Amino acid sequence: MKRILGLFQKYIQKNFVLEPELPDPTFCDDYSRVIQGSNLTRIRFYSLVLFVLGSLLVWRDIVVSKATGLWESNIAYYELFLSHIALVIVSFLFTLLSFVLRTKITTRFKIVNLMTFLYGFIIIAWAGFLSAWIVQKVSPNITEYIVAVFGIAASFFYRPAASIIIFFLGEVFFVVTLSIATESPNANGHITNSIIFTFIAWLISRFTYTARLREFINLRTIFLQKTQIESVNNELHQQNIYLEELNKEKNEFLGIAAHDLKNPLSGIILNAESIIRYGDYMKPEQKEKTVQSMLATARRMKTIITNLLDINAVESGKLTVNLQKLDVTKTINEIVESFYVTAEKKGIAIHYDIINQYSVFVDTTLFHEVIENIISNAVKYSPLEKKVYITVDEISREHSSFIRIAVKDEGPGLTDDDKQKLFGKFQRLSAQPTGGEHSSGLGLAIVKKLVEAMNGTIYCESIYGQGATFIVEFPQYVEERL
Repeated sequence: MKRILGLFQKYIQKNFVLEPELPDPTFCDDYSRVIQGSNLTRIRFYSLVLFVLGSLLVWRDIVVSKATGLWESNIAYYELFLSHIALVIVSFLFTLLSFVLRTKITTRFKIVNLMTFLYGFIIIAWAGFLSAWIVQKVSPNITEYIVAVFGIAASFFYRPAASIIIFFLGEVFFVVTLSIATESPNANGHITNSIIFTFIAWLISRFTYTARLREFINLRTIFLQKTQIESVNNELHQQNIYLEELNKEKNEFLGIAAHDLKNPLSGIILNAESIIRYGDYMKPEQKEKTVQSMLATARRMKTIITNLLDINAVESGKLTVNLQKLDVTKTINEIVESFYVTAEKKGIAIHYDIINQYSVFVDTTLFHEVIENIISNAVKYSPLEKKVYITVDEISREHSSFIRIAVKDEGPGLTDDDKQKLFGKFQRLSAQPTGGEHSSGLGLAIVKKLVEAMNGTIYCESIYGQGATFIVEFPQYVEERL
């Protein structure tokens, strides 16, 4: 029995609580949805209560009034019975409709709005008829009907215009019916009392509506503040992630700087000390070799520092880009010639033979740096006695012309893991320089940013074990740009 009562209580709380928790504002387009959600709960509660009471009154009319002959002696008792039947039918219909619409309030709130208005008007009209017509012929006391029904109507949340209309029509219906039922409708102060009750009910409806509106606004405000707080928290979370990445890059930078600069500096110091101590005893060619080694090491350090400064300039937005016309054919030919000696030491042949003349719209200095870096990598990672191929051609894409520069090597190629981190900073790939050259892990990251700064694109095509082809595309120079 205790379990059954518990389940019944849970059911009542779920379906008939007069002050349901306001819906989540994310599912409410406006205040009407919230208001009608509460009104639907009230309709469900009151219509079920009136259905039960009406059924009891019908039972009483049949068992008591009819059985004792009151229907025959006074037709008003039979009309009272009919009014109770009407109450039972209407209450049942509204009860059923309220359950049907319960799960569809978010999409059917206009129907609920109309349903609330009709329900309020019907119960007031019913009370007006019962008070003014039937009860005048049975009992002069109408107070309990007026107070009870107007109290129910006042508990609904009507907008100002709707509340005025429904109470005004209810009062008019009552006065007209009372005037028909009796020659002196206000002899006992019925009209005066009903006007007072109507006004009081209207005030109550205004207070409840305003309170509900304030509750909704407060909830909406809290929801918006919660949303803003969550948004700020997400931004802070993203900023923390970004700061963690920056801190990680800083640590990587310090590690690379300490590793890549410490060894060259140690070599320079060692060679300098050797010259100071043993310079007088060293042969000229030996001394020159030591100086050349120091010079090469210093240049290597300069390259490392230049790369670090370049990546910093690009990421801090301090990079100055001056786009202008550049002869690609001539420029690349000059860059290739500067690599002949380095490539020849490894037995690598660079094939570059372009007949057509092409011009691009780029920054001259940055273009040199990009192409030099790509060709340098091709030579650096190619095995001995291999070849490097450089091609230049024109392509069209999206009604625009681009110059496509491809540098293909015969090195080890790239693994799938290499392709994922190819243009990242401080990345070490599986391929290693074949002639003892140095790699900072910054070259391709810098190249990508420089290419994009000149409105170009860069990508790589490679099959592991079959070499790699680095491709850069720049907008072709046309006269209209001037």
